[in-house]
Amino acid sequence: MKSLSIFLMIFALQACVSITKYNSLKNEIIQLNNNKKALNKEIRIVENKNRKIEDSISQALIYLELLSTKIEKRLAKFNIYVKLDNKKLSDLALHNQSISKESLKYLRVNNNFTDTNSAKNTNWLSKDEKELYYWLNYARLNPKEFCMKYIYPEHLQDKNNVYIATLMDYMLHMEPVPALFPDKVLFESARCHAESTGKKGELGHKRIDGCKSKFRGECCSYGLSKPLDVVIQLLIDKHVSSLGHRYICLGTYQTLGVSAKPHKSYKINYVLDFGYK
Repeated sequence: MKSLSIFLMIFALQACVSITKYNSLKNEIIQLNNNKKALNKEIRIVENKNRKIEDSISQALIYLELLSTKIEKRLAKFNIYVKLDNKKLSDLALHNQSISKESLKYLRVNNNFTDTNSAKNTNWLSKDEKELYYWLNYARLNPKEFCMKYIYPEHLQDKNNVYIATLMDYMLHMEPVPALFPDKVLFESARCHAESTGKKGELGHKRIDGCKSKFRGECCSYGLSKPLDVVIQLLIDKHVSSLGHRYICLGTYQTLGVSAKPHKSYKINYVLDFGYK
């Protein structure tokens, strides 16, 4: 009788162990199924995102193809023939001239719009600084003529350069914008920056040595001494994906301060500070 009791106890213990193990395995299976469902959900999310990315890439490629074709056809009307690389074109922040006809009419009525040589009588500017006003005003007031005389020859040297091609397209289709007039405060802002960065051989727009910024837009050029070359460089804006210098130079600013100073690393640097009346 005692032996039977012991046997029953052992059997009961084994049964308990088996049930515990069963429940443990059951819970593991449930957890695995839950994990599988969660993983499948994440996979679907990733797949959806990948499809959206692929669609976006496809749409971007189609847009670039249409854009490059559009630019090529627009330039062909002027007997300028280019074949643009879509990848290089995609790196540029291209946009059309952002000014309404009403705004242009207002500027023409309320500004001395057409004085190309606006700095000729300014006594605080050097000869080269005055000349830069002339060339930049020429580009702003006569964009088509400037383009064909001074940008088109650059194109002939590098026929499929996207910077030059997009600049020609922009200038050949833009409306003229007002001449820029000298401003003493902007000149002092530009002079301080040109002198301080020139002495230390630095680049960029960060003010040093206590120079204060008084501008609404700024362009800096290094290594070029001739004013016309400086203007062409800023308009082409090679290796500047934002094309910020181009859009500033051809924007609706009305006043300008220009300073050309020696530069420790590049021999000379120009600073152009733009503003409004």
